[in-house]
Amino acid sequence: MKKDFNIKEMLISLLIKIIVLGGLYFLSQYFQFSVSLTAAILLSVFLGMIVITSYKNFKTPQKALFVGLFIASAILSLLFAYDYFISDIRITVFHILIVLFIPIGIGNYLVKKEKEKT
Repeated sequence: MKKDFNIKEMLISLLIKIIVLGGLYFLSQYFQFSVSLTAAILLSVFLGMIVITSYKNFKTPQKALFVGLFIASAILSLLFAYDYFISDIRITVFHILIVLFIPIGIGNYLVKKEKEKT
């Protein structure tokens, strides 16, 4: 009988996450990234890890939600990188909420459609 809780896999996963976070921290310190750019990159990495590790376990609405959130966070990362490195553009909280609300809205719609089918 296989255990659901494997301490060795959990420690390896924790080590990888710490290395990624540490690398992101040193990268942001070295290039002196803004807090918003660092947070968007961190969100993108975090959602990417969730999508990669748990994609097979999700149902279709959850797959759409997490892939959409990953793409939205990648778009935010690009916008903040453009703002920081190329040209000064105005990105407000309203813009961020719009970019993040679209996949959340689509995910909620798909969950409701799936509940109506059953």
